[in-house]
Amino acid sequence: MSTLFRSQVRSSRGDDHGRVVPWSAPHLRWWAAGLITWLVVAGSALAQLDYADKITVEGIVQPRAQPAFVRSTAVGVVSVVHVEDGSLVSPQDPLLTVDKRSHDIAGRRHDQLQVDQIEAHKRAVDEAAARYRALRQTEDALLAERLAGVQRQHGTVGQQLQVLHKRVDLARTDTQRMRRLVESNVIPQVDLHGSETIFLAARESLLAQRAHSQQLHNQVKELQGQIEVNALRTQDQLAEFEQQSLQLEHEVRRVRADGEWLVVAPVAGRIVDLVAHAGAPVAAGSALLTVAPVSPGLHQIEVYLPSRAAGLVRPGMSVRLRYAGYPYQEYGSGRGEIAAVSEVNRADGRVPLFRGRIAVKSLPEEVDGVPAGMSVSADILLHSQSLWAWLMEPLQGALARL
Repeated sequence: MSTLFRSQVRSSRGDDHGRVVPWSAPHLRWWAAGLITWLVVAGSALAQLDYADKITVEGIVQPRAQPAFVRSTAVGVVSVVHVEDGSLVSPQDPLLTVDKRSHDIAGRRHDQLQVDQIEAHKRAVDEAAARYRALRQTEDALLAERLAGVQRQHGTVGQQLQVLHKRVDLARTDTQRMRRLVESNVIPQVDLHGSETIFLAARESLLAQRAHSQQLHNQVKELQGQIEVNALRTQDQLAEFEQQSLQLEHEVRRVRADGEWLVVAPVAGRIVDLVAHAGAPVAAGSALLTVAPVSPGLHQIEVYLPSRAAGLVRPGMSVRLRYAGYPYQEYGSGRGEIAAVSEVNRADGRVPLFRGRIAVKSLPEEVDGVPAGMSVSADILLHSQSLWAWLMEPLQGALARL
């Protein structure tokens, strides 16, 4: 009956409950396979990464020179501020101008009247020099024109002298010929007298023209000498005017300098703590600003190591530097190297500290110099190993103790 019941049930339900089916692995989806593959690759890559064992300590940029505190040496009012906070300066660069002169109720300086008088005198001297120069130029032009006229006249007289020389030669020749004819009784004595008269007249004209030419030559020399003398006299007079003008200009500067004090940079560095501003009254000894020395290139950093780190840090170890004034998220970090570690501790309260020096190899990007005294976080790289070795290190230590 039981067999009949099972057969009826099977036939009625259409099921194969009595058949044995072998086991097969479940079907995996493609995304599951991909995830497993990615995890295997990522795990292999992480296992190959280096794990850096480091110590982080705080340090400070070691100053090459102490900050220069600029103070006022006189009572006055700041008239001009030539720098601003953060400005880089070189030695003797102007920083401030302090007006030491007294003022009246209306704010006018008491020495301004003296300055105005000196400047008015200087303007009068400059105007006199300009007038004198114009006058001399006019006189020189007239002399030059007169000289040119005399030289032209002298040239004309020279041409006339040549003509007179020929006339005299012809008259002399004619007279000699007439004398020979008179001696030969060819012509009467009266004709000889006429020829001699013509010769003597021609010679007198020649002599008079020579005197006139010499007179014109002397006038040319005189005019040329006068022009040279006038040029030297003009040069001397203009030099005297210029000397007076320079003296008056120096006098103005002296009067103004007596009432002003130019504050200059004592050292090269960066302007910090700029207290003074234009219009601010200052007293003798009051602080004006501070010039913090700036390392022009690579520098050294001083750190203090606790006892747990002093025994691990050795010269030559690499250091990553993060400057407080230049956030590493924006500028990145610098690189350095342990230069030395002191073997003598210095007690800071109850904690012994060992001083270390870090030589900087490179600065963060876009950073040319670092102010002395800036705090620095130094990550000292003790050693590096793979992540897999670091994860297995506790197990290896436990096995070594067995």
